[in-house]
Amino acid sequence: MTESLTIDTLFADCRWRLCHLDSEKSTATFNKLSHCELSEHNFADHRFMNHQPGDFVTVPLKALMQLMLQEQNALMLREQEVKSGKPAHYIFHSAFCGSTLLSRALDEPGRCLSIREPYALTQLSAFKRANPAYVAQWAAWPQLLKLTLYFIARGYDENEVTVIKPTNSANNLIPDLLALNTNAQALMLSTSLRQFLVSNLKKGPSFHSFCRTLVSQLNIDTGYCDKHRIQNIDALTPLQQAALVWQMHQQQFKQAKHTLSFDQFMKDKPATLARCNQLFGLGLSSAQLENKLGSDIFKRHAKEQKGDYTQREKLLEDAQITAEYGEVIEQTVDWLLSF
Repeated sequence: MTESLTIDTLFADCRWRLCHLDSEKSTATFNKLSHCELSEHNFADHRFMNHQPGDFVTVPLKALMQLMLQEQNALMLREQEVKSGKPAHYIFHSAFCGSTLLSRALDEPGRCLSIREPYALTQLSAFKRANPAYVAQWAAWPQLLKLTLYFIARGYDENEVTVIKPTNSANNLIPDLLALNTNAQALMLSTSLRQFLVSNLKKGPSFHSFCRTLVSQLNIDTGYCDKHRIQNIDALTPLQQAALVWQMHQQQFKQAKHTLSFDQFMKDKPATLARCNQLFGLGLSSAQLENKLGSDIFKRHAKEQKGDYTQREKLLEDAQITAEYGEVIEQTVDWLLSF
């Protein structure tokens, strides 16, 4: 850390964004970013550090925790939780359900800071999964989560509300995050099983290993495979593994108060944006919502962000996949329903 940059500065200057936690070295890494610089990235995940220009600063987690526990900064964190009744809110999701598109659509400097898949939450999710017994009895776990959320969620403007879209593998943090603030709202976004399978097929063989990993992770979180005696995951087809991922996400959303399906989102985008505006207390005007609906956000691929990509094109792609793989899709649906 340079002489001009202190840990106090990291607390005070919201442009310093937490982008990485190293549990082995017990360090936290920050990068200085404006709202626009942060929002232009698809995801604030591990790829962010590889492509984001500028200087990264790494500091000891212990020093951050010690300063947080000091009265002045503890007060700052408490104010962050209840400030203007605007805690961090969440979009939890099952993947392939329009969550990236919705997150992009809600972002509005001065009103909403919408953050997609912050890596520090993904890392805490993995730590909890790898050390469940330790986390359950570790007194400092809520403080570490609170500190992480503070550096991720703080807005650039006092009127900004922060909406975080964690990666779907971090859904095991849902109870932890919501317990930090009872005023936090969470929207659970998912898609139908058939749509989920079609999306996986569109990704091709390169996505098989990702689904296989998710099955193992989500089984630790939900115990679904163990409960249904699905012992040899590797003996399953890639599509069966994808179906299990979908099913276990539904298990994680069972107690959800606010839900939204991909079909509902696509069929009525104005109603969806208006609903999120109200649910999260964003304060976006009718004109701002209208501008979003007519912007390039809904004319491009949410992840790739290049070229034209409309809902019509997506439907044509999905129809082609369904025509080619319809039989195996239905077989997979029937297989999952057998449990």
